[in-house]
Amino acid sequence: MSLRFQQKLIIPATARPLVERPRVLAELEQVVTTRRVVALAAPAGWGKTTTLAQWAAGSSLPVAWYTLDPADRDPQLFLDYLLHSVAAFVPGAAEIVTRLSATAPQGLPELIHAAALAISAAPAPFALVLDDFHVLDEEPRSALPGAVLVFDLRASVAQYAGNCHLVLASRTLPTLHGLVRMVAQQRAAVFDYAALQFSVAEIQELAGMAYALTLSDESAGQLVEQLGGWVTGIVLSLDSARHGAGRMAQVALGAGSSAYDLRHPTSDVLIEADTTQVYAYFVEQVILPLDPELLRFLEDTSVLEDLSPQRCEALRKTGNAAALLDEVKRHGLFVSSRAGWLAYHSLFRDFLRARLARDPHRHPSLLLRAGICTATRRMSSARLIATWPPAPTTRRSSCCAQSSLAFASARAKPRCWPALSAWHREWEVEAGGWGAQVPNR
Repeated sequence: MSLRFQQKLIIPATARPLVERPRVLAELEQVVTTRRVVALAAPAGWGKTTTLAQWAAGSSLPVAWYTLDPADRDPQLFLDYLLHSVAAFVPGAAEIVTRLSATAPQGLPELIHAAALAISAAPAPFALVLDDFHVLDEEPRSALPGAVLVFDLRASVAQYAGNCHLVLASRTLPTLHGLVRMVAQQRAAVFDYAALQFSVAEIQELAGMAYALTLSDESAGQLVEQLGGWVTGIVLSLDSARHGAGRMAQVALGAGSSAYDLRHPTSDVLIEADTTQVYAYFVEQVILPLDPELLRFLEDTSVLEDLSPQRCEALRKTGNAAALLDEVKRHGLFVSSRAGWLAYHSLFRDFLRARLARDPHRHPSLLLRAGICTATRRMSSARLIATWPPAPTTRRSSCCAQSSLAFASARAKPRCWPALSAWHREWEVEAGGWGAQVPNR
């Protein structure tokens, strides 16, 4: 294969000024240099590629880079790009590429094995970044002829290539054979979006550097609260604020005033999340690639504050809530875990609710069902508290009895309810049962 997109093998550059993030980069450096596999799994727009490019520029390891796209599900194309990306660090890679150009599909398994052996024999440590790794997981393996070879190759590299530190950037949890075991053995690490969240200080630095805006702690903190440190949402909101400041400057200058000088930072700007831009981004980058059934599940369950398989099933009664909730987690669809339960990011939940509200039949029906579920749960909780504790006839009942003291204390001290409710959600996940009846207050 003589023609290829060289940009796929180059560490990406950005036209925007970048905020230095020494804590994040130092953590990445420490983990990548000491683990065999590192996965950075976060939804669209969390800055995975930018962060890894910043890390690569200052890493002690030489870095090979390969940006994937859907065409790379073809095992011959994948092998060609992979070998070119690591050629500087893997003796024999060029020879395998030469053989590849003359190999029929039936001969690919042999070359895949040869490539895995060559990468495993690399004489010196290096890092291999596979960016947009999720594109390899978006179709079932059975639907892609020869795709299993790609899975086998990356699993072999992860397991046996001691000098190849594999770094995966993905919108979903990567499908990699043995990854869970490697994490347990401390040979691999997985980071989610929390590792990429922007802090108040970083938002202030970005606003001043890229937009000439000076944000107070209050304004930057408001963006953190509204957007959860999601950098794309922050950038869209700052863009909107900057354009608004520019329009104000034009009006002022047209009136003969010099009150707004865009050469200097605008002071004490109060910025709110630009939901119009953020929602448009959600549609393009998050919603369009989803299976319609999963999208409907997202919209339906947006009426709930906290998500569990039992609660989602009680709401929808479709028999597949647990499987769909697993898909939500696998895709990392702007969800977070709190007290053992899942919850949508508040901005993403509002976006889903706005979509659901456009359906005049589903929307009121789901709101009614959610209200009935909540009322039933709270009535059951009241009966539970009134009759507490039950007879400790089993180990689980004994656990219930021990927690009765906490409930009694909570009734006397109402401020304890939120923490107690969270604790019971955790307990429900571990033991099942009574925790589902704890009221939310």
